[in-house]
Amino acid sequence: MTSKSHDDGGCACGGGLADPGRRSALALILAGAGTLMLGSMGLAAGFLSNAIGRKTDHPWIRLGRVDDTDVLNVETFQRHIVQVAHEHAWVSKRVPVDIYIKDRVDQQGKPETPLALLSTCSHLGCSVKWSRDAGQFKCPCHGGTYDDQGEVVSGPPPRALTQLEVKIEGDDCFVRLPEAGGGSANSADGGGATV
Repeated sequence: MTSKSHDDGGCACGGGLADPGRRSALALILAGAGTLMLGSMGLAAGFLSNAIGRKTDHPWIRLGRVDDTDVLNVETFQRHIVQVAHEHAWVSKRVPVDIYIKDRVDQQGKPETPLALLSTCSHLGCSVKWSRDAGQFKCPCHGGTYDDQGEVVSGPPPRALTQLEVKIEGDDCFVRLPEAGGGSANSADGGGATV
């Protein structure tokens, strides 16, 4: 039995090294894949640097004067819709945000810091509504119920409503939203602060 080598063409591969056309195609495929990988890594780095480099606090939002019962009221929560700058990747727009706020006094009648809550249900992000008769916030979508402090009473919500920072400065009431953002925010009734 005689053995045949690559050099004399006896091998099933057709002899010699791989076809130069196939080598060129393979090189092009590998170069293209490498370019795609580097490009996607660059895109990911761009998104990360955009997210990391952002301000993390919203400015204080003026709701109005403290002596206006449509702004603060000891009897019930007042609803305020504010426009807030929202940035996602490279898209920036203004979105409405519902806030409920109620003035509070202690048992001796001395003023306490008002309670402000976002109306966003912690279940799936629906907007809850204050029911003065029931003394509760109710989510119309999935039946979530919160008490007058924003704590879960019943339903699917996993946690309480988000409580906001509140400050009284002079005769004005301000709230500040959590999370990333910045820019300006104005109350729907025309009051507002630009920061």
